[in-house]
Amino acid sequence: MKKRRIVITGVGCVSPYGTGLTALMTGINNYKCPLKLDNYLDREYVVGKVPDFNEKDIPREHSRTMPRMGKYAYTATHEALVRANINPFTIDFSTISTVIASGYGSVSPIVSEKIFEEFLRTGKIKSIPASLVLQMLGNITASNIASAFGFKGRCIAPAAACAGGIQSIITAYESMLLGKTDIVVCGGSEEFHNLTHMTFLKLGIASTGLDPEYSSVPFDNNRSGVVCSEGAGIVTLQEYQKDLPYYAEIVGVGTNNSTDMVYSNKNSIIECMKEALDDAHLRPEDITHINTHATGTPEGDISEGLAISELFPHRPYVNILKGYLGHTMAASGTIELIANIVSLSKGLWYGINNLRDYDTKCGDLNINTSHIVTPEPKYLLKNSFGLGGINTTIIVKINKGE
Repeated sequence: MKKRRIVITGVGCVSPYGTGLTALMTGINNYKCPLKLDNYLDREYVVGKVPDFNEKDIPREHSRTMPRMGKYAYTATHEALVRANINPFTIDFSTISTVIASGYGSVSPIVSEKIFEEFLRTGKIKSIPASLVLQMLGNITASNIASAFGFKGRCIAPAAACAGGIQSIITAYESMLLGKTDIVVCGGSEEFHNLTHMTFLKLGIASTGLDPEYSSVPFDNNRSGVVCSEGAGIVTLQEYQKDLPYYAEIVGVGTNNSTDMVYSNKNSIIECMKEALDDAHLRPEDITHINTHATGTPEGDISEGLAISELFPHRPYVNILKGYLGHTMAASGTIELIANIVSLSKGLWYGINNLRDYDTKCGDLNINTSHIVTPEPKYLLKNSFGLGGINTTIIVKINKGE
């Protein structure tokens, strides 16, 4: 049986640059740093928060059960549907499936913060609103979106930590290949919490840099860890049709586990990328561009850099978008994929201008420190890894001119 061709037709995002694709692309195009210095418990740190978010267009009956990440996902979903020209007048929304991840599992840190802050302040917990209990659910963002838009198809909430956004696209893609659904809204959404930063600090993987422009610096000798950020990245997947506009076609996916709880090891990353190449029936030399997971942790960047160097000795273009955005956790994979497929469709490849002192222990990578006009972008490989050892890789074929 002939394999279905699955394409990305719509994109939407919320990021530290603001609401919408235009804010994201304009910010990166202009090398703007959206990260800011913040303070918690008298400790300063750099963070990427969504500025000036407006939730007034979200119906109250839905917004009351939405944590911030649900509201971000709602806004990004609306944009993706509009850009894909998917509307209830032409398509039955009840047939659409939803696959959206968030990184915090079943207990949201914001809920924990509110409960424990009250307990520490008063010695007791007077009340826990029902809406707060709903916001603790691990599936709440996917369910929020399905409910708000009337999507009655499959509703899946992958738990894959920082790999959640790409894992969601992989899950949606494979469901479509099996003929289980025809349109899927998928991606990842995340909200920043002080507890997340403090946990990363305890794990020894949070950035200690206090210069917003030079704190999230993957592959740099002066990197010290992750800068936590927030946002949402949502895409719509549909089956290819001759006259259907689209950004990119998904041609191969891979996912595995490294058995490492914090950093994925080099060999597991190589195997994950090989799986995606095999699924796409491509050779390593067919890949023209690679967007890394690279979070700025010393060990993690080395593992990924060496894996790419070993598997792709022809030195395809490599970029790192966390140098701009920080790490938007479960949203990172989708936001970064969106930025790259949109820019590559216009023949532009993003460089990273805060990479000042490249760490050669990360291998021989072809990284630009400024944006370039790229010749004939064809296949983009995107990596995304999560705490707990989850690796994901997706390969897309760019639709030049979309």
